[in-house]
Amino acid sequence: MPPQIHALMVRSALAAALALPALTAQAQTETLQTKQAISLRDQPSATAATLATLASGTSVTRTPQRSGPWMQVQTASGQVGWVHMFELTASNAGAPASNGLTGALRGLSGFLNRGSNSGTTVATSTAGIRGLSKEDIQNAAPNMAALEKLEHLRADEAQARRYASERALVAHSIAALPAPAQAAAVNAPREYSK
Repeated sequence: MPPQIHALMVRSALAAALALPALTAQAQTETLQTKQAISLRDQPSATAATLATLASGTSVTRTPQRSGPWMQVQTASGQVGWVHMFELTASNAGAPASNGLTGALRGLSGFLNRGSNSGTTVATSTAGIRGLSKEDIQNAAPNMAALEKLEHLRADEAQARRYASERALVAHSIAALPAPAQAAAVNAPREYSK
């Protein structure tokens, strides 16, 4: 593995290890609200038994448990169950949002998972993560154990070559990409005609 790629992988793993504790701490204590009246489920599935019906605007606390698009939450009364992530909004977001997009996304998710007979759904898309605040970055602590674990999982060149030969993979030479345009050309003033 070229040293540049190895260095990039190590830096990426270290950055993720630094950010993970801050994200985990926030997710464990996050208070959310329901966008509409929804069912609190006993399992992460649209076909699971309903434990309770939560009214629109009900505050819930997110737990660390998650299964695809399903989040485990706890109600003010202490009841724990599962809700779909598209049915929740940040507690300070104001009035509940329209459920048109929520229904469309859940319908698409259900349509794509029709072949499964397990009763659970699988995420077919990703959700964005809110950015880190200045305080999150300042308070981040490295997870050296996770970094060491990643280092032990890395394959050396001999292992990679053995893996490739066992699977009859063939090496191909690929020309390097051309050098990018100079930054000055990108930021040069532009003239517009009327």
